[in-house]
Amino acid sequence: HWRTQLAHDRGVDGLPATMAALRDGAVAEMLLADHPTSAATAWIGPGGTDLAAGAAELTERGVQDPVTDRADAALARGLATTDAPLYFLPADLATSTEAPRDGVGAALRFQREAAI
Repeated sequence: HWRTQLAHDRGVDGLPATMAALRDGAVAEMLLADHPTSAATAWIGPGGTDLAAGAAELTERGVQDPVTDRADAALARGLATTDAPLYFLPADLATSTEAPRDGVGAALRFQREAAI
C-alpha cells in the first residue's frame, strides 16, 4: 500500500520527509523498522509533533529550546498524538530493497505537494 501511495505522491520515504509530514499533520499511516541499535536522532519540542531533522526547523516554528531524542522514539511519540496507525516492519522486510529509506516512511492524507 505504501509503495502505491508513494508512486502517486501520497507517500514519503525516509526520516526527514516523514518527520516533516508528521509535523504538518499529513501522515495517514506510518511504517517503521525496528532497529533497537539505531543511532538516528531527531530534534523535538514539547508538543507531540514538534520534531525535525534540525533544531533550526523547530525554532523557526516557534519551538523554544528543542532537544535531541532517538528518531524512532520521537516518531512514535509524535504519531501517538494523532489518529494515524503505526506499522512495524518485520525484520525480513525492513532489510529488503523494498523497505523505506532510513527504515521509515508514511502514507499521506493528501498529495505530497499539498502536504510538504
